[in-house]
Amino acid sequence: KPYNLTTYKDEACTDKKKVEFIDGVKTKKWTLTANYADGSLMHNKIAYDLACAMGIGLESRYVDIWMNGEYIGNYLLTAKNDYGAPDNGFALELDNNFDTEDPYFALEGMVGTGTSENVFTVKDVGDKAVKAGLTTEGIQSWMQTMLDAVMDSDSDEYTKYIDVDSWAKFYLLHEFFFPACISSD
Repeated sequence: KPYNLTTYKDEACTDKKKVEFIDGVKTKKWTLTANYADGSLMHNKIAYDLACAMGIGLESRYVDIWMNGEYIGNYLLTAKNDYGAPDNGFALELDNNFDTEDPYFALEGMVGTGTSENVFTVKDVGDKAVKAGLTTEGIQSWMQTMLDAVMDSDSDEYTKYIDVDSWAKFYLLHEFFFPACISSD
């Protein structure tokens, strides 16, 4: 089970305090990612380290967690990723365990990596985008157009939608560490 932590200055939990649990990383919010499915305890750490080295990930470190005197397992500690949307854009989360209270959608051409389909949850929409009338349906349409452009090997239309260098890093990382999620059928 993953956990999110927030650090405070006092027991009253009124004022948050930045803490440096990882050298060079000082923040108020932290995430503990469970390593229970990684018997080697190396898969997640190597993926995080490679992503960080590529400039698209977060620093991490191993921690052993005890709760109420009982060992509950080995985890990876990272700063919590609370990216907000740019003013004129949106922030999505690829989330197979989505919360139906948040707006969400799936794309044609993406297949599930298990028993569920890949689902994008709309996490944030920038103020200018909201004022311009951007809706979940509009985001889904834009994402579908982008995916279709990426999947069209006869066109370079995809360059209108993505930063090619960061996309290549992201794609290589996922190809190396995760099962394919885009179908060419």
